[in-house]
Amino acid sequence: MAMTMVIVMERRRKRGMEMKMQLMMVGRTVKANLDKGVLANPQQFKDDVLLVFKNAMTYNPEGHDVHVMAKTLKVLFEGKWSQNESMILDAYNNAGSASESTKSK
Repeated sequence: MAMTMVIVMERRRKRGMEMKMQLMMVGRTVKANLDKGVLANPQQFKDDVLLVFKNAMTYNPEGHDVHVMAKTLKVLFEGKWSQNESMILDAYNNAGSASESTKSK
């Protein structure tokens, strides 16, 4: 989702390279945390993504493209998360059970 925000930013803004770079770095941080296993559970992933949106809205005034896009994407993300939360948690719990059963063999 954070990477989607970067793509939207690139399409909608021709200038503001510094802001685009900051958002790309944030998206990469969330992905890096996923890849490294820093995020221990789906809730931490959700919290990281929501923090991206919160920061975008905090540091860009209302009405600014970044603020508007962050607000829109936050609503979309929360809606999709709510619709799929049980599936996400089931997948996470099943993956944990599967890895523990292979360790005990």
